[in-house]
Amino acid sequence: MLATNGVSEGAGKLSREKLKDLLHELALKYPPELHDYVFADLKRTAFHVDFVRRRMARNITLCDVGASHSLFPAACAALGMRVVVIDIYDYMSPARLEVFKNVFDPYCVQRIKCNCVTESIEFPEDTFDVVTSFDSIEHWHGSPKPALHALTRALRPGGLFFIGLPNCVNLRKRLTVPFGYGRWCSIRDWYEAPTLRSHVHEPDVGELLYIARDLDLCDVAIYGRNWLGHSLNQSALVRAGTFLVDHLIRLRPTLCSDIYLAGRKKASTASATTPSAKSY
Repeated sequence: MLATNGVSEGAGKLSREKLKDLLHELALKYPPELHDYVFADLKRTAFHVDFVRRRMARNITLCDVGASHSLFPAACAALGMRVVVIDIYDYMSPARLEVFKNVFDPYCVQRIKCNCVTESIEFPEDTFDVVTSFDSIEHWHGSPKPALHALTRALRPGGLFFIGLPNCVNLRKRLTVPFGYGRWCSIRDWYEAPTLRSHVHEPDVGELLYIARDLDLCDVAIYGRNWLGHSLNQSALVRAGTFLVDHLIRLRPTLCSDIYLAGRKKASTASATTPSAKSY
């Protein structure tokens, strides 16, 4: 059985300002050693939560893949959603355990330990209203296809499928690679570490649309954001440059650092729309 919980104010009634306040309040419950991580990610988390709550009714069931100890599932649960997180959970640091105790458990976020590449995901049909995954699939050492199909089958008809990944051909890479810059990870991450934790495959917009067709989604759209150059970049120069061009290049998701695929599972009477790329 999926855990349930309630809140005093529904997701649909919460303004964006109150959502920011809620996220800040939840972030303060993270251990101090994780504050830099969680506060740097507040804007991106707000976008993810706001995207879901403005497209779905209240009291929904959401499944996120790869959230680990991030703020997104806790925020969704605090807004009254029933939330399940699937993750490999192969490293349980004291800080992560504190997050689960202080943030996840009070809102009944259900955690399922599963390697989505080597293990089967088995949920009955019509289990979830929303399936999400952000910055996870590109790390998988194997095809995400079986897992994505299993999760789509578990969606209710009309349910929302929403995933975000880094764009392999964003504007920064197009400008810097000709000058010899553009590696994602260092030689130590790849050659010295026993297990590669960095990116295995980053998609582009065309590949996200390929996934949408393979999953037979309808109402498909692509969205672009620039979190990697904005709030998540350590360089002040990069952050300033991103701030200047952010809203302009959102109109061309193919140039953005972060790209999103959103679509819905077909209902019996629904017909697929032509996949498109647009801004949000």
